[in-house]
Amino acid sequence: MHTCLQNKRNRNKIILTNNSQILSLRGCCFWRLKFLMLKISLTFILDILLTIFIDILMSTRKNIILTVQVTTLVSFRILKTKHRNILFPYGYI
Repeated sequence: MHTCLQNKRNRNKIILTNNSQILSLRGCCFWRLKFLMLKISLTFILDILLTIFIDILMSTRKNIILTVQVTTLVSFRILKTKHRNILFPYGYI
């Protein structure tokens, strides 16, 4: 079985099968990357829904909602108001 270190030369060779499964000569590195991209896209979708929800709740023009994507795949919300910045993780809303 190929390992990640043995497949540095074949980094860009990807084979698509008819079952929409992606086979690659990169081995375990490629599957880790694919899982990471799936987690990032799910985080992004949740983040958009949360932004819409907070926008409905805070329906004033003075509040600016900024999204910060952290590299550890934990999204935080910075709600910038007149007086102070409040940091909301997902679990505390």
